[in-house]
Amino acid sequence: MKPTSRPPKSGFRLDAVHFYKQSQSPPPRGKVTARKRPIRVSWDWRRVAKSQVQVKLSVEIGPSLAAPETLAVSLFGDFSYRGKTALPVERFVGVNAVSILVPYAREALSNLSSRGLHGTYYLPSINVVELMKVFNFSRTTGARQALGATKGGG
Repeated sequence: MKPTSRPPKSGFRLDAVHFYKQSQSPPPRGKVTARKRPIRVSWDWRRVAKSQVQVKLSVEIGPSLAAPETLAVSLFGDFSYRGKTALPVERFVGVNAVSILVPYAREALSNLSSRGLHGTYYLPSINVVELMKVFNFSRTTGARQALGATKGGG
């Protein structure tokens, strides 16, 4: 493969990543029965200015018999764009932005768990395209903002 010095750009820029939750906690006594640690992911987005959006990502790793602890990380990324973008904002926030934020969550979970009793947890690879198919985009904050704007609500 021939290297390129000009990779295609999306037109979006990550301006900042903010963590607002990082926790490691024991589960309720006698409640752990899982052999594998369950992974729960949630996300949302909102428009904060004409050409700025925030995308929120939360990842929770449930307890297992081998690692009876719950790990949780929540963060949001500030993204901006100017002019014409390579894809619509809705597609960017629903796939690309989440893909950009997953490695931040992965590192935080590994860092957090490395200080615990049960060893370092490594978040497996996530197929974000498939993951995002289970979410109802119309229920996101950004979609509701857009709906309110089209109805004259702002």
